[in-house]
Amino acid sequence: MNPKTTISLVALLLAGLLLLVAPLSVQAQFEYTTNGGSLTVVAYSYDGPVDVAIPATANGLPVTGIGDEAFADCDITSVTIPANVGSIAGAAFYFCIYLTNVTLADGVTNIGDGAFYGCVSLSSIDIPASVVSVGGGAPAMFYDCSSLTAINVDTNNAFFSSSNGVMFDKTRSTLVEYPAGLAGVYSIPSGVTDIAPEAFVYCAGLTAITIPPSVTNLGDYAFAECKGLTSVYFTGDAPAADSTVFYLAYTPHPTVYYLANNTGWGSTFAGVPAAPWNMLIQVSGANFGVSGDSFGFNITGTTNISVVVEACTNLASPVWNPLQTLTLTAGSIYFSEPLGTNLGGRYYRIRSPF
Repeated sequence: MNPKTTISLVALLLAGLLLLVAPLSVQAQFEYTTNGGSLTVVAYSYDGPVDVAIPATANGLPVTGIGDEAFADCDITSVTIPANVGSIAGAAFYFCIYLTNVTLADGVTNIGDGAFYGCVSLSSIDIPASVVSVGGGAPAMFYDCSSLTAINVDTNNAFFSSSNGVMFDKTRSTLVEYPAGLAGVYSIPSGVTDIAPEAFVYCAGLTAITIPPSVTNLGDYAFAECKGLTSVYFTGDAPAADSTVFYLAYTPHPTVYYLANNTGWGSTFAGVPAAPWNMLIQVSGANFGVSGDSFGFNITGTTNISVVVEACTNLASPVWNPLQTLTLTAGSIYFSEPLGTNLGGRYYRIRSPF
């Protein structure tokens, strides 16, 4: 036997041994495991930022899933996922910090916990009609996606919907996921009954939120690490919640405000301070009425609560216009405006600023 033949036989034997002991099959930069005649992507390797398209088939078998952390820390800029890939596992694209675009074909059915955790360049994503489940115990698919401002759900999806970029489970009236990149104030729509676990996690730009009476349950860590959240306004009875709801390390927690005539409230709620939102316009006393060329009154209530003063000129068809936002720094504040604005008859009211 000549030396070339000997080397060839040794190479074949080594290749055979590798096939026997290695759990992965490899094609190009993708690594797969085989499961019942189909493949799951379990790893990917490539040097430098690159656009990725998951293949529909490899090694003659259909690719039907993306495994846990398959693309974790990969320098990919976009990914296209075909219709036959039904499942995207938890943390599949963990900390893909260059990822700006995700294309999900209508056919993807399941998206796991934290599938896009830490994808800080992702600004929006479209969820197809085929998706029937997101997450597991905690649905937060987009932990710490600080640029994400819109989760758009196909209108034909039977299980999920979106409004202003926020994702809902319409079969259970649950707010599932609030994009971490949205900032400012937010009012949960009336009719929502549950806030899913971790629904608002890492929403650092959220400053205040109003929660309607329909909400009866707050999931674990629902508002965890919302570092900018200062005020939470409840307009109904106290919902079910535990001490993880407002979990926040190292920075001040928000204050919960509630209407005094509702039930279940105390000096704390879910481990954070709670106080009644009990503003009143004082219609008696020396400060009520005309003083010089102004009309004014005192507003009293819980110290440091903010209030908006509004006015209208016709109670039969009122159009309320905001006049001032005031803070009761000592539990009371005086509001006034020039008489010239009040000549034709003017009606006032106060409300929460959010």
